[in-house]
Amino acid sequence: MIGLPTAEVEYITSAGIGQATWPKKGGGSVVANIPIAVWKGSEATANAVRKEIARRWGNEESGKYDPQKNCFTYKTWNALGYQVKKGEKAIKSITLVEVADPDATNEKESVVRKLLKTVYLFYYKQVEKKR
Repeated sequence: MIGLPTAEVEYITSAGIGQATWPKKGGGSVVANIPIAVWKGSEATANAVRKEIARRWGNEESGKYDPQKNCFTYKTWNALGYQVKKGEKAIKSITLVEVADPDATNEKESVVRKLLKTVYLFYYKQVEKKR
């Protein structure tokens, strides 16, 4: 998998759980299920992020971009055991979030609105394993 420098995310479920594998000192590996964010973006937002990656690191690197494997929010990288390198600038993107009407009295009346939300992402080249 391209992305995580020392941990390999094997899969991500729709519930936001990823199975990660870390190598152990002396051989073998540790496998853990970890909560991570599920990508909810569109192809248009993915292309915007890909374009920014190409601007920063070149076209070859933008071809390695995968929103489900190597470009996450600060919080997600932290949950995966990584920290953003000092001085790194986030990649700004947008996503749609669904918000239920707080004034609805029952589920049938509940109106779900879709709102644009700004998210700040970090590409795998911008993070390092926590010490």
